[in-house]
Amino acid sequence: MAYSRFTPKVWGNPAEAASRILTEQVGAKKTKLKLLQVQSHLQQDPNDPESAHWDVCFVYGGTLRAVQKPEWFSELKFVKPNVLASDDFTRGHGDVLKELGIIKR
Repeated sequence: MAYSRFTPKVWGNPAEAASRILTEQVGAKKTKLKLLQVQSHLQQDPNDPESAHWDVCFVYGGTLRAVQKPEWFSELKFVKPNVLASDDFTRGHGDVLKELGIIKR
């Protein structure tokens, strides 16, 4: 699954960004991706309404044949989704997978 998070004026269209992310971050070869869902997420501290942050997420799915662990990763492996919880991810990324139905907790 490619999770494309970008600024449209800078990175272009979501499909191109998802492919670029897979190539640049894990060395994946050209992978056919399918748009699975578009999500909207608002993160806001109730004590500081001025700090609201809004993300529009374009979620793509595809099958990776092989990946390369970047030197800045300590580990890179595939994990079964049923052992993951939303809290296992940083910056709300688990919420994206939970809304998609990939993780349950």
